[in-house]
Amino acid sequence: MLRLNARPERADAPPLARALTAYKTGNHQEAVDLCRQALITDHDNFDLLYLLGIALLQLNECAAAATSLKHALTHRADHAPSWSNLGVAYLALKQPTEALDALEHATSLATEDDISHYNRGRALRNLNRHAESLQSFERALALNPSDAEFHLCRGSALLALQRTEDALGAFAQALALQPNYPEAHLNSGAALSAQGHWPAALRHLDQALELRPGYLEAYYQRCIVHLELDDLEPALQDCDAALQVDAQSAIARNNRGVVMERYGRRKEALIEYTHALNANPDFTQVHFNRGTALKFLNRLDEALAAFSCVLMRTPGDSRAHWNSALCRLLLGDFDGGWPGYEWRWQEQTGMSSPLATNRPRWTPGCGATRLLIWPEQGVGDEIMFGGLLSEARTLAPQLLVMLDARLIPLFSRSMPDIRFVPKSSPPDEDCYDAQLPIGSLCQYLRPDTAAFARTPHAYLHADPARSAQLRAALHTPGTRLYGISWRSGGLKTGAERSLALSTLVAAFEGQDVTLVNLQYGNVEAEIDAHNAAHPRPVQRSCVDLFNDIDGLAALICACDAVVSVDNTTVHLGGALGAPVSVLLPFHPDWRWQLNRSDSPWYPSLTLLRQHIPGNWAAPLQALRQYLSGEDHGR
Repeated sequence: MLRLNARPERADAPPLARALTAYKTGNHQEAVDLCRQALITDHDNFDLLYLLGIALLQLNECAAAATSLKHALTHRADHAPSWSNLGVAYLALKQPTEALDALEHATSLATEDDISHYNRGRALRNLNRHAESLQSFERALALNPSDAEFHLCRGSALLALQRTEDALGAFAQALALQPNYPEAHLNSGAALSAQGHWPAALRHLDQALELRPGYLEAYYQRCIVHLELDDLEPALQDCDAALQVDAQSAIARNNRGVVMERYGRRKEALIEYTHALNANPDFTQVHFNRGTALKFLNRLDEALAAFSCVLMRTPGDSRAHWNSALCRLLLGDFDGGWPGYEWRWQEQTGMSSPLATNRPRWTPGCGATRLLIWPEQGVGDEIMFGGLLSEARTLAPQLLVMLDARLIPLFSRSMPDIRFVPKSSPPDEDCYDAQLPIGSLCQYLRPDTAAFARTPHAYLHADPARSAQLRAALHTPGTRLYGISWRSGGLKTGAERSLALSTLVAAFEGQDVTLVNLQYGNVEAEIDAHNAAHPRPVQRSCVDLFNDIDGLAALICACDAVVSVDNTTVHLGGALGAPVSVLLPFHPDWRWQLNRSDSPWYPSLTLLRQHIPGNWAAPLQALRQYLSGEDHGR
């Protein structure tokens, strides 16, 4: 709520006296009419101009109020209330720069005026100058510590400065002064949400809605909390309740779209985002959400257009740059995709942290002779980008490569002329002249599709003796030995990539195969349950599939072929040159592109894709056909 500094001057003439009486009794329109009538003959009367300005503010005619107050100030430039109320008018007109200028005049002329300091804080907050706004709110509180709204605004500034605990204290003070204060409950809920205290946040938001039924902001915030708790039905109910209050609410439509996406109903989400943009075409978050929904539906050109709408409004939006890059890479546009891929560090969605070093990043022509290449993201990414390491010797004569320690035995055997060190023990900076994240090799060594012709069939080599021992222990004569993996542990898309063990095994029905587990993680109970209920058991090896990646490589090479969902097993099998059938979800990871059955990263892979989101029928049918038609000789 904006506060007027409504202090009319004392009347000394009958027209002014009548207008002042009307104002004081709440007859603001009458006051306006009387002032305007009097100003016809006394058009430079300061008192009439000032009273007209504040009466117009009470009627929310802010542009006319600003005009009258500016006219008044031409006669008394040192009148602090005129400056203060001019600031209020500009705040209402969403002109925070002009409001701040007016309120700076007001506070310099009336240093003890709490309302002017408060409104100055509002102007600064609207300009995103939160540290300065906090100072203004604290100055207002020093002058009037019993004002609940001042405490509320101080808390809002603290929350914007990410001083969440201090913000909660300020909101508590507001509630101590005014227990039935819905805005304070709303903001307490937002602060508790920021701390992840979801049940406590819900209690405050419920209280805000009890005190103010139909409180839109409380519905919005409560929807967010329910989404964090993965309570989709209550979140949807909050969206619908908000739309009952305001059928044109872009925020409610956007939130409803997010809920639909969480349900996996992305086409319905797109409808909601369209409604939101019809209500507010400049709602940047909706353009971004629409882009991600289109991306997951593989409508990539449309997704790129949506992300372009985001970047037109916020050119530095890392999420839009990053997602645009993923779309381009999915389309096989490597030249257009790699520059945007460098935004991965700003996006920070599951990315590992950049290396802490003072050494410069390698750039072409920098003259570095000793190059450190450091790992990022997951083990699968280290394996995939590791296929570029032999070529990376063209960037600098000496390579020092950090990797997950579990990969070093395998990489050291395969690339003996490169020195590998565990990423848990970064080398001293004296050991290298320049550094580069491993994923950034792509823009120099795989700048376009043609460059992938240099991809070797196999660049990692398992221990042949160990592989032979494992095959002897696991293989049943007269059958083909298949390694299988059916789960992904990816935080965001792991569930979409995974399927049940029994569903995968059913695809081998009628085939003379022996199945061996390649799935890392805690799957013992699932294997036991399957083996107890089905005639085709899944064998276990002696290899620690998570910690012994060199052993896993030997096990993969012991198999005739591998079938796996998109996880580390696929990357390892592809790097070894093993024949791997990859079961991909409808919207695949960027590296698998769209509409192709092969992989430019791994020539030995066959990609089997979902045709319908969440439906494994198509890739499993393709797998059955592949199994039925293959040559069963080793």
